[in-house]
Amino acid sequence: MYGMVKDDRHRTRAIASDGGEISIAAHKRAFQLVTAIQDEVHRYSITYSRSAHRKSGLESTLNGIPGIGKTRAAALYRHFKTIKAISAASEEELLAAPGMTRPAAKAVYDFYHAAPELPENKGGGISDL
Repeated sequence: MYGMVKDDRHRTRAIASDGGEISIAAHKRAFQLVTAIQDEVHRYSITYSRSAHRKSGLESTLNGIPGIGKTRAAALYRHFKTIKAISAASEEELLAAPGMTRPAAKAVYDFYHAAPELPENKGGGISDL
């Protein structure tokens, strides 16, 4: 197991193991290898993070709508590109997305456009005077 040692400018200057540091700055091929490893780890982690974020965003909103499973949620996302666009779409626009049925389009529209529930008048307001 090795770790990377960074300088003040966040550039890799050495690799570290249990016993100390091994300088790589003077060894061009070693530096290139460590840089390639860093770049691949960075690319992989960003790709994974974006994928997980997109998936959790779909699951947290669309999958909570009756009649919308993973397949329809993914189809809506591919068609509209963003949750904001899905939430702003009319029933007819939602129906135009692949795999949508009229009841499913209505369910999505109603989910995003339902009027907020008003609390019941519990008394004590001006109208009670």
